[in-house]
Amino acid sequence: MQFRDLRSATTVGAAAVLVALAVGCGGPTSAQSGDGRVFSERRSPATTVARPAVARTTSTTTTIPPVLATTAPGPTTIGVADGHGWGPTGLFGPVPAPDSCRSSADATGVVFPDPRCTPGMVDGAVSQATLSTTICRPGGYTSSVRPPESMTNAAKAVSMRSYSISGPASAFEYDHFVPLALGGASDVRNLWPEPDDPAMTGFDRNAKDVVEVALWRAVCAGRTTLEEARAAIVANWSTARQRLGV
Repeated sequence: MQFRDLRSATTVGAAAVLVALAVGCGGPTSAQSGDGRVFSERRSPATTVARPAVARTTSTTTTIPPVLATTAPGPTTIGVADGHGWGPTGLFGPVPAPDSCRSSADATGVVFPDPRCTPGMVDGAVSQATLSTTICRPGGYTSSVRPPESMTNAAKAVSMRSYSISGPASAFEYDHFVPLALGGASDVRNLWPEPDDPAMTGFDRNAKDVVEVALWRAVCAGRTTLEEARAAIVANWSTARQRLGV
């Protein structure tokens, strides 16, 4: 089961946000409790700005780039961040220029991030050899590496501009492409504004959230490797469970 974080009305000065992100900040998050439940990304408060055209389906006036490949890429496709991906001054990674990124959607409406802007990044400290002391450790892991909400809200606003999204921010999850539960880093190259799925009910807002929990459990139970789970998420999360048999 997956729970959403409370929405925050944290206010961050626009000038301070842009300065911090311009020098290598970015933003996101899923958190994991001690009993294995995963808490999904925080959302910013709703605004009065119209919902963007970037959507789950194509239209005659919107060009949707090709969907991501359905075969798992090599492990070198996913970058390795220095540490958890954030520090005292903000989130790490280069910030894409405004309107330079585009989400893509397949025929079923599954939405993917732009691989040029969000290729996926992982924390180098999380590996197959360190599972018992990191993502699979008793008492939980992700809450210990989650950036503060003031930081992720600020970075989410910048990422939305990169993806040509004008709002409302509350309709999008600031998603870790490689989830924190699989050692994903809080680096802007691993974060993107994922639209909520109106068909989802309960606490989960996106089918990807359910996949993340299943893959995390499979890795910790030894039914698949960490590298395989990460590659499956990046290749096509919507078919990851089927391909890995978990």
